[in-house]
Amino acid sequence: MLSAYDILPAELLLGCLALARPSAHIVLSCRLASDALADGQHARLAWTHYIIFHSDLEPFYDGAAPGAYLECPEILFYPSRLAHFLRLQLPPKCTLYPYDRYEFGPLAPAVLATSKDTCHVLTPAFIDWLFCPSGPFSRLLAKDFNDLARQLESSLVPLRNIIVSSTTLAPHLETILPHVYWKPVPDLCFLLVFFIRSSQLEQLSKTLVHLCRIVPQLGQVHLPLSLWATSALDRCDEFDSFVRHTDFPDRTCSLPFFLASLALIDLAQPTLQVILAHFPQFPTTDLVDGFLSHPPLVQHFKHMLGECRDVARVTDLLAWLFANQSIQHPNSLLFPISLPGDVTLLDYTVFCALLLRFDIPHFIAPMSREERARVAGYSEQFFEEWLDRGDLTRNELLPLVLDHQLLTRRLLVLLLKSTLDNDLDSAQQLILTSLAHQGDLDELFIDALGKSTNDQCHARVLTILHDSLVAHGLDPTAALIEHASRESCFFLGDMLFPSTDGPSTHLSWDFDRIFLAWAEGTLHRDCHEPASNEHVSFVLSIADCALESPSDEYLDCLCAAFTPARLVQTLVSCVHQFALGDRFVQCTPTGGRSIGHLTALVKRKELQTHPIFTHEYLTEPELRKFKQAVAFSMSRRLPTTYSTTLDPTLDCMRY
Repeated sequence: MLSAYDILPAELLLGCLALARPSAHIVLSCRLASDALADGQHARLAWTHYIIFHSDLEPFYDGAAPGAYLECPEILFYPSRLAHFLRLQLPPKCTLYPYDRYEFGPLAPAVLATSKDTCHVLTPAFIDWLFCPSGPFSRLLAKDFNDLARQLESSLVPLRNIIVSSTTLAPHLETILPHVYWKPVPDLCFLLVFFIRSSQLEQLSKTLVHLCRIVPQLGQVHLPLSLWATSALDRCDEFDSFVRHTDFPDRTCSLPFFLASLALIDLAQPTLQVILAHFPQFPTTDLVDGFLSHPPLVQHFKHMLGECRDVARVTDLLAWLFANQSIQHPNSLLFPISLPGDVTLLDYTVFCALLLRFDIPHFIAPMSREERARVAGYSEQFFEEWLDRGDLTRNELLPLVLDHQLLTRRLLVLLLKSTLDNDLDSAQQLILTSLAHQGDLDELFIDALGKSTNDQCHARVLTILHDSLVAHGLDPTAALIEHASRESCFFLGDMLFPSTDGPSTHLSWDFDRIFLAWAEGTLHRDCHEPASNEHVSFVLSIADCALESPSDEYLDCLCAAFTPARLVQTLVSCVHQFALGDRFVQCTPTGGRSIGHLTALVKRKELQTHPIFTHEYLTEPELRKFKQAVAFSMSRRLPTTYSTTLDPTLDCMRY
């Protein structure tokens, strides 16, 4: 007949028997079992010893996807049954990427204990027994901290590899991990790490009390961080790779620093307080500064922020960390928005909370343009991920980042495109209203205008921005003129006269004001360079549009804005380009009309009775250019319909 021992695994049987309590409805044998298995009794101690050192070893691959092993066939483990047992009690790693959790190990934030419930095996009474006078730790543990350091250095060994084949995913560990009894060194490290990572604070506190009693100078035990890391109970090399980072030398640290670093990485402020309470001689600022000055630890801390969904847990720990740091090291910039490469891992709710509590006050403070641009670039990583997830329906974040100008123009354009694709009118209006209020709508419009000719995304956004400018009482032409000094002549010409039939070809522009701005010299420098072909094409194009049917008042404004030199130089360049380039014959008559318009302005400025093509207005190269143009004008190349109405014969006779 099978007994309960034969049917139930030892862990379940022990847990069931430990729950037994005296009751009138339960047979007497349950009371006997309950008394025999009470915490601290010999029967329970024997069961605990059996569970740890004699139970069947669970395979590493349990519950894992085979693909994880094919990607990472080497499994790292510590050659200790206690370490193997404790590791299996820890929470699984990542919930975001379940297929990677077995590849990278189970290191993840533990669930913080909300009650005094403890592990049914490693109870506080069991910890007391380990350190009692007859217990294994009191009898075998070194009393001097130097001796303890030497024992740890010789006992802590690097993690070992198990090569898992693609056919057999169940490594046989019985021969690899033979039975081993309690060994105070390095078991004390495994127990401390396990209690930290499983958030069993009562057992952690008891263990530290006993250790400090046996080894009063426990805090002075120093080892290389890479050696401490071998007891981190991570069956893969993720944590080990951080502390063995090739770009940073290994550092020697104390046991309190190592334990506190684990608590920080675990985002466990209550655990951190327990550790610091048992080492009052270890200053808190030294811990924080030492942690923040070691980039591998900071990098791992940032990575763990992406694994936690508990907002209060993250914010409380960061508040404590900021309050206790005394250095301003680049690695101490732990604002969530300033986490390049890692910010996209943050949970949406956590990111919003951290942004509101820590970053926004930082942004309100005085900040240089360069620093704000750097922060905006970092925040862009998160928001691009946010857009990829299609999470624009959660509008609580959008007003926050818009009000504090945390988005780059490129991302704003992508946001507007996303609102178009997903028919999110409310989000779209929120973005446009915020941009108009901050005075950034015109700049974004200019950016989209320059990209609309070859990018359908920007072309769609351009129409929205143009209509929004008009709706908010702004003038697209005024926006163009205001920002024209930053744009080249070629760029302005492409925006005003695009070669393709896109949205910008259907926008209405006030060419009278644009031509007047050119006459006043307020456009980009190369728009006023007579030797530039782009300059000539640009001037002729806007002159055609502006002077198609000008009023006398407008012509008077142009004459007042033009200097004689600029007007004459432009006329010479236009005549030269069209005469020497065969464009009078090959092109449409627009060039001739433009030259006629410029000539009319020369006449209106009352320069036609003077020798205008002289050194007074033209340089020597420009004079030669005009002579060439006049010579071509006298030939068959220049039809009479393109006449400048300035007598070229008389002009030639002047030279």
